[in-house]
Amino acid sequence: MCGKFCRFTAAQTERNQMSRLDIPITSFLILFGLACSSGAPDSPPSEMSEPEIRVRQPEGQFEVMEVGDIDINLQIDVFNGSSEEITLKRVGLRSIPTSDIQFASSGRNLDEAIPPGSVRTVDVWVRATNSSSSLSPSMTVRGTAVFVYSGGTFRTIFTESVVESNMQFRPR
Repeated sequence: MCGKFCRFTAAQTERNQMSRLDIPITSFLILFGLACSSGAPDSPPSEMSEPEIRVRQPEGQFEVMEVGDIDINLQIDVFNGSSEEITLKRVGLRSIPTSDIQFASSGRNLDEAIPPGSVRTVDVWVRATNSSSSLSPSMTVRGTAVFVYSGGTFRTIFTESVVESNMQFRPR
């Protein structure tokens, strides 16, 4: 009774549904590609050595550690082992899930020039929750540091177990 018209309508409907699916998928892939290509590269150029980064707490801060919400000062030491000056522009930190001390993502914009062979220390305060009554609760942070140098911008990703220390930074 329908004849060619019903078959045409069914085929046309199927094509229209597929086209509607193609548009969001294509849009997503284009946006994902743009997002991945923008921003700082994940490592310094081959002619530069990657900065060494350590995270520590000032001496005495782990001694009086209460269970519950606490403010923590994290000191980030950055060693520039390259032959060119770099500038630390941003540090972003978050705790990893297995740490006794947890905090949400926290970041700080900076403008810290680090000459070749030098160390700079920056302070970042975080609001955290301590779930351990241990005298030595564990805290491991994952972070991203964004640097600028004469040839552009790069990013370094790091994971560090936080230790209590006032010791001077020594490159590895």
